[in-house]
Amino acid sequence: MQINPIAHAAWCGLNAPGTAHRDYLALLAIQALVLLIWWPKSSLYYTLAAGSTPSTLFAVMLCLTLTLGYSTMRLGAEETLLPQQPSLLEWNAVRELSTTQIVLGLLQAHLLVVVFRLLLSAPLVAMSLSITPGSIGALVLIFANLILFCLSLSIVSAVVYLHIGVYATICYLGQRTVLALLIVLPALALPAASIVVQSYTHINAHSSVSSIERQAKPDLSIPVQVHTVQGPSEAQWGRVIVMTSCHLATIVVMALILKQGLVRRRRHLGTDDD
Repeated sequence: MQINPIAHAAWCGLNAPGTAHRDYLALLAIQALVLLIWWPKSSLYYTLAAGSTPSTLFAVMLCLTLTLGYSTMRLGAEETLLPQQPSLLEWNAVRELSTTQIVLGLLQAHLLVVVFRLLLSAPLVAMSLSITPGSIGALVLIFANLILFCLSLSIVSAVVYLHIGVYATICYLGQRTVLALLIVLPALALPAASIVVQSYTHINAHSSVSSIERQAKPDLSIPVQVHTVQGPSEAQWGRVIVMTSCHLATIVVMALILKQGLVRRRRHLGTDDD
């Protein structure tokens, strides 16, 4: 089976040093700082005995959503390219691939990058999960929808870049406006489709911590039951389906818009698309 050249270029770029990797390492440092800030300052026993649950996992996941989304937005807008990776307009200009192959290859390349960067952040998530009650199944669902969210963000950014990329300042501000809108608007208008709201819901819905009376200094002779983990309910599965459907619909619609934009570009250059 022939590999899409755009996806192959992205794979080669992941194995080569470059500024794109250093940029994400800086975002990894921010994630580690959030983990450090939200790490329980007292012992875990005293935290649980006080009747509270550490919010470390949600804090790290929220930071991961923002940082990974930001880096993916920059990737879609080609503010950062992987080493030796041709740009979208260069692939379109050489006419080696059809516009459909270009769009599919772009999605495959962005998927590779998102999964790669998600794996880099996985140890921080695992550390926060070790002290925060949560379900592994719920975390997998969050990761899957985070990947879809980043893909939808990258394809939207690519569309914005294709149409207004010649206006550098407007494109720069527009990309960040798109990122803010895709995070804030669903949380306010359609919580079931919001990656932030659903992350909070799934992380906090699958654990229940037994509380004891708050004391200035908990009695260490009293046993503390940590937590019990439950599977997703039918309502939670329904919200997952809604969020997944919204992300997939965004990807499909934006991919079609991107394809039409590339076709117009080729026609402007005097070359018909197949």
